[in-house]
Amino acid sequence: MPKRKRDGPDACSALIKWLEAQQGYRSELVCRDVPGSGRGLFAARDMALTGQAGETILEIPASAMINPLTLLSTTSIPSHLFPSSVSPIKPPRRSAAKASIPNGDGDNRAGPGKHLTTTQLLTLQLALWRVDSTGRGPWGVYVDTLPAEFRPWHPLSWLVAPETPGSGAGSKSQAHEWARWHGLADRLPRSTRSKLAEVEKRFWRDVGAIRVAIEAEDTVEHAALSIDVFLWAWLNVNTRTVSIPLGLPLPNEDNNHTLVPLLDMINHSSSSSQHIPRPIQIPSSSSATYHSNAKSLSSRPAPNELLHGASYSNGVLPTRRHGMGAGPGAGRAAAPHLVPGRIGFRLIAPDRGLKEDEEVTFEYGSHPNATLFAEYGFIESPHISATDSPGRGGSPGAWSMGWLGLPHGEVNVGWVVDLLWSEHGSEEKREVLEAISCWGRNTLHSQPSPPHPSYPLLMTLRLLHLPGSSPKLQPIRDGLISYVSPENEVASIKSLAEVCRRVQQACSEGLAGLGKLQGEENKDEGRNGPGNEHVVGEVDGGIGALVGVMSMIKGLWDEETALAAAVAARVEEGDTDW
Repeated sequence: MPKRKRDGPDACSALIKWLEAQQGYRSELVCRDVPGSGRGLFAARDMALTGQAGETILEIPASAMINPLTLLSTTSIPSHLFPSSVSPIKPPRRSAAKASIPNGDGDNRAGPGKHLTTTQLLTLQLALWRVDSTGRGPWGVYVDTLPAEFRPWHPLSWLVAPETPGSGAGSKSQAHEWARWHGLADRLPRSTRSKLAEVEKRFWRDVGAIRVAIEAEDTVEHAALSIDVFLWAWLNVNTRTVSIPLGLPLPNEDNNHTLVPLLDMINHSSSSSQHIPRPIQIPSSSSATYHSNAKSLSSRPAPNELLHGASYSNGVLPTRRHGMGAGPGAGRAAAPHLVPGRIGFRLIAPDRGLKEDEEVTFEYGSHPNATLFAEYGFIESPHISATDSPGRGGSPGAWSMGWLGLPHGEVNVGWVVDLLWSEHGSEEKREVLEAISCWGRNTLHSQPSPPHPSYPLLMTLRLLHLPGSSPKLQPIRDGLISYVSPENEVASIKSLAEVCRRVQQACSEGLAGLGKLQGEENKDEGRNGPGNEHVVGEVDGGIGALVGVMSMIKGLWDEETALAAAVAARVEEGDTDW
């Protein structure tokens, strides 16, 4: 995790002091540094179960949150750029000059007469606060706790070149340093590169929409809003917002996002024994100040309205993640609706209670490591004890068992299937796979154990070995059959073995290339001494240094190796009762 704008203890203390002044704030947690993870929240005391619903460990009032509802009356951003249910003012009639949008997607541009999504609005607001701290209003102490930089540790920063005005030595050094990190993107597994490309596409789409929108606005000082500023702001929004239905227009994934101070310091864990269940939206005792016309929002309920106080199940906080909506609750039919300024956020202790000094974690989403790395810049390590690790005398195989134990372990093998499909596929067979929702979903999974191919991958391989004119295509399309024949199954399993072989080969080559690069970096470090420049942006626990990032990339390769090998072993042993 990155360094913050201030030293951790000072920033946390200032934030908590500010929160304590907010009516309705309550916390049974303390903020502490976590080696390798930046900061985290820990139980301040033993908490036993005090009732059926558990004990409140954190309550954040609406007045402390940052979203379109709380920003409307305090920002310099024109109200007609807000999501439509918030905006009380019609946009002015004026023509906007076209903005340059490198790598952007023009389909989602905002402009006069169009509204920004909550991601775009919050990105613009953070960007404005970045260049002018005097306009932060009541949220200044929270902004001070945000990461100071995302370069060079976040992989998106490897793809977005920094703006370096001038041609001096400093600019050349910065460009050289970025090129060094930029090369790491080519060392990623294909599945991770694909995820990162999706993140980059969303970034340019949102920045493009913001630039087009503000080109026409005289009240927004946008000259200083460089790509570097937008990168910092967008990554804060993408990695730190939670999804809370705000009663804004659908789709929810575009208009759900809120920055919740302190809550965003809780670290990720996919272990069901660690994370905290039941985040709840509650009637807030505080009421932020809003534009007078914003109250009309409460008379326009969302289609998915529920009673206040509805909880999210499965212990997963509804977080805004990589443009896919959120966790449970964001897109389902039972998503609650918020009344402006009256809904806060409450986190409930698990039924088992909490012990003093126990870290509070939750699952950011059911994401594989490729997604976690592309979105957040970290991976989840194997769940093995320190005594089992190779570095402490354990066998190297212990790591493989650990990788296979991750709850959401996954390898996207679509690139291999695409190669096979180019030889034996057809448009008719593709249409059938699309009809049964199996096209393009070719993955291997570690859980539930034993490791196995996904159903869409199995169906894709089965159709791969069917003639395009086969009479069995229609029953498959109609959902009447999935198994074709013994001969087809043998051919499909043979292709699955080939998929695993090619993935293992790619992993071997990827690890070799990474090892070579690491060796070159070690030589450079030896020549340059302890002050060598490549450890730029070193962060808490040192994981932002190049060696730490390389270690995570190696972990991505190791996980793919372990999973492909495990599925291949099942095929070899004839254990194909998927």
